[in-house]
This record gives sequence, structure tokens and C-alpha cells, in this order.
Amino acid sequence: MPSEERGRYAIAGVPGASLQSVGPDGQPKRQLFDFGATNEKRSRDRRRKKEGGQKRETVSVAPKTILQTPVILERRDAKPSPQLDRNPPSSRSRPEDMHPMQEEAPNAASITKIMDSFESFRVDAALRALADYPGHFVVGVIGKQGAGKSTVLSAFSEDPQNTFTIAPATKPLDHQTTGIDMYVTAERIILLDTQPVLSWSVLEHTLRYGSLDGIPAEIWRDLKSLHSIMFLLAISDVILVVSEGADADMEMIRCLKRADMLKHGIPEFPLIPLEKLGLSRPEMNVQPQIVFVNNKCSELELCQQVYDRNNLLLKSVLSDSKLEWQGLISFSNALPRFNKDTELPNLFLLPYSWHYKHSEKVEAAEELESMDDLLRHLRNQVFAATRKSGKRGQISERDWFRNAVKTYDLILKSELVAEYLKTLRRIKNG
Repeated sequence: MPSEERGRYAIAGVPGASLQSVGPDGQPKRQLFDFGATNEKRSRDRRRKKEGGQKRETVSVAPKTILQTPVILERRDAKPSPQLDRNPPSSRSRPEDMHPMQEEAPNAASITKIMDSFESFRVDAALRALADYPGHFVVGVIGKQGAGKSTVLSAFSEDPQNTFTIAPATKPLDHQTTGIDMYVTAERIILLDTQPVLSWSVLEHTLRYGSLDGIPAEIWRDLKSLHSIMFLLAISDVILVVSEGADADMEMIRCLKRADMLKHGIPEFPLIPLEKLGLSRPEMNVQPQIVFVNNKCSELELCQQVYDRNNLLLKSVLSDSKLEWQGLISFSNALPRFNKDTELPNLFLLPYSWHYKHSEKVEAAEELESMDDLLRHLRNQVFAATRKSGKRGQISERDWFRNAVKTYDLILKSELVAEYLKTLRRIKNG
């Protein structure tokens, strides 16, 4: 084969051709590349790259799928409907469905309605506002319509003007609080504001939107009041009994004593086994501290004579009761001119005017600038109440609420309450 042919075939990459070509002068020319070997190597590299790329693609796609899926789910959960947020679904029968680790951080800056006017619990909303840390302390309030329950309880928060706010009534039978509203303070104190007891406005609301279940109107009003008081007696650490005026409200006191008797047999934490509470038998006589707050007193009624008269009346009426009604509040701590006695009932007087100030005859050292000072003294003494001891005091806020829901069911199904209702019907029918 001529040298030109060998050079051409070698350059074309024919297998077996010479690795060198010959120039015009007959001398061998230096060949820089073996194109045949190079093309084979490139083909092998492309095959390896394709196979390796497929493996890498398989490995790289899977993690993207795993990592992106939770992001999509979080975006969907982050945009619930505003209606569901403001009015979460209520449930009384399944409070245990919500797992604590799935809840959002507790919200202590707003009012949460935990029970509506038809006695349905809003479990989801309540559990979002409560914590899973050990310990709980509950302050509830009861009273008739217009007594000032919400105003007094608002003073126990860090923002009294914007806590349990009161709007002007649109008609005489209106009541401001429906069901039970809850507020958790910065100190993790649970405040419970309840709808009025012994109230005709609650009865009117039920007649308009609900049913009395065949119970006469007067009996229904008293029965629902007993349900509310029994519930607070079972779940609270301190209860403020707010009445209007300087004189003790005997109707409220009698209803309170009756509710205490009917509460017998209701366990403190019905969902928790006794061994976890460190008990061998259930404690049926656990009582909260009862504090009587006489609100809207005139300046002339803020005197020792009126105070002593109320103390004597409370002692005579409550002496045969198992309620805890003395030893927590001392009115003399707020107004030193009043007699100090540790055996006196938990009685506190509040003036009608918010800008209350003592008479000029009172010594300057005893003067208070406004009603804020009285409410601050009341708040500090209530918050100083003794907490539950042992394992009972370690129950978390969320567990307390779950047990509270069960407690209300037990109250509605109580045999003592059913017998009491039958007795009232027999008396009414003659």
C-alpha cells in the first residue's frame, strides 16, 4: 500500500492502520491522536456516564420527594379557614383525641370560649391556650346578672381594660357572658368567667334558641344554676362569689350550699387512676376557697359596722357547711382601719365608684388613691392561696381541662341531681 494510502487510512481511524502517516518528503509524520481508539473510549465513557447518571438521578430524586412533601403539607395546614380558627369544632365526648405534641404553643393573650351557651365544650380551642407543664391554678367567678363578675375578674389579669370587656346591653334581659370564657394570665393563672346564675336572661335565651327538655321554667333556671356552681366547685382552686351591694346575697349563699351537697360523689380528676395521684381512695370532699366579694357598695357602706354585720351573717349561715370560707382573705390588709381577725370569713368590699377615695377624715396613711388599689390587694391575696400538694398539684393544665370536661358529664348524669329534680317537680305539682 502506498504511503499516502496508509496515512489516509490511519487518519480515518481504520482498524489495523498505522499509527503514523508519511509526509510528501517521504518522512514519517507524527500522529497526535488515534481517532479510532479515541472514539471507542468516548463511546464507553458515554455509556458509563449514561448508566451512572441514571443511578445518580434515582438517588437524587428520592430525597427531593421526601423533603418536599412535608413542606406542602405545612403550607396547607398554615392556611385554615378563618371561621374554623375563631369557632373551632366543639366536642364534649372526645376530649382525649388531641395529642399534646400536636398542639400549638399556648396562647395567654386572648379570651377563649371553652363552653358555649348550649353546654358544648370547645376542646380544640381550650387545649391550644393551655400548657402541658406540671401544675395548674384556677380562679372562677359566679354571680347574678349585673353584679360585676367580669369587671372584678378582669382586674386579676395584666390588662384589665381589655380582658373580659363589657359592652352596653341592647335590652334589659341581655347578659354579657355566655357559657364559660377562659383567660390565662402571664403567671399561668386560669381565670374562668361564667354566665350569670339564677338569671332570667339565660332562661329567655334558651327558650328562644333551645329547649327546656320538658322542665318547668323556674325549676330549669335553678337546675342550670346548680350545674354551673357544681362545676366550678369541682374544678376551681378559688371561687369569687360576686354580689351587688353591701348586704350578703342570701339566695346566692343558699344555692352555693345546695350545689356543694349535690356535688358529693363527683371525683376530683375522674380520668386519672388513683394510684397516679398517690391515693388509695377517692377524695370526695376537696373544696376550693370561697371568697365573697360585695361589689358596688356606697361610700357610706364601707364602714366597720356593715363589715361586721356581714361577717356575723356569713358565720351563722356557713357554720354547718363543708365549704372553705375563711382563712384566705383579710380586708384589713387593704384598709388597716378595719379589724384584723384570721377567723373572719373571706369577705371583701368594693365601692361603686371606680375612682373611690377615702373621706378626708381618714388619716393620710390609710388613704387609697382609687379602686385599683383595693382590687390589687384582693388579687394578691387570692393568688397567694395554697396550691394542691403532692401529685394532685402536678396535674398539667391540659389534663385539668380534659378532666373538667368529664366532670361536667358526670354532673349532668348525677343520680343526686336527678333525685333533686324529681323532688322539685313533686313539690311544684303539690
